[in-house]
Formats: sequence, C-alpha cells, structure tokens
Amino acid sequence: MNELAKTISVKIRGNNYEVNFPNCGQLIDIENYKASLSKGQYRNLVNNMTTNSLMALDLIDCVAVFSVLIPKFLEDLKVASIFQLDLISMKEICDIFKKEYLPWYSQWMDVISGKEDDKKEDDKEA
Repeated sequence: MNELAKTISVKIRGNNYEVNFPNCGQLIDIENYKASLSKGQYRNLVNNMTTNSLMALDLIDCVAVFSVLIPKFLEDLKVASIFQLDLISMKEICDIFKKEYLPWYSQWMDVISGKEDDKKEDDKEA
C-alpha cells in the first residue's frame, strides 16, 4: 500500500480546510454529536430505510464529522444553526463529504481494522 496521508484538503463553499484523521476523543465526539443531532434517533433512522431517513443520516454524518474535525466549519457557513442551512447547500457539502472525505477515511479504517492486511494476503494467494 502507498503511504496514506493523515490529512486531506477539502474545499467547502470557497473555504479550504485541512482535515486530520480523527483522534480517539474526536471519534467519540463525532459519535456523540450524531446522537445529539438525531435527538437519540440515529438507530431508528438507520432501520427506517426511507429516502428521507437515508438523506437525514447523510446530513447527520457530514455535519458531525466536519463540525468536529473542522472547528470553523459551522462558523464559516454563516448560519446560527446547521438546521437553518437549506438542503441544496447541505447536499453540496455532503457530496464533498462522500466523494473526498469518506473514501480517505475508509482506507484508514481498513488499515486500522486489519482489512488492508487481509487484502494483501488475498492478493498473494490469487
């Protein structure tokens, strides 16, 4: 595997941010923020599987991650609350989250969980 960067750059609504891979405390903060944003209903949204609940989960994940890992994120959006941001603007932000952040994060999680090692073993056996 090539050396995986611990930081990526993302551009959100004209602002450039350096996003670090979360540390232990940040990972916990992200999960707690997801619970808070969903008013404790995150699991119900997952189980619901409607178009709107899946969109809500994407929004919650995106906001929680970027709010914790990019402290100026909410301030730079210039809204008093993330709940005031229109869905079209939030979709643009979520698209960046899904296309840029998630693939990078998933690669790291594969390394941390040992899946990357499993892939290497499978490649050797093939």
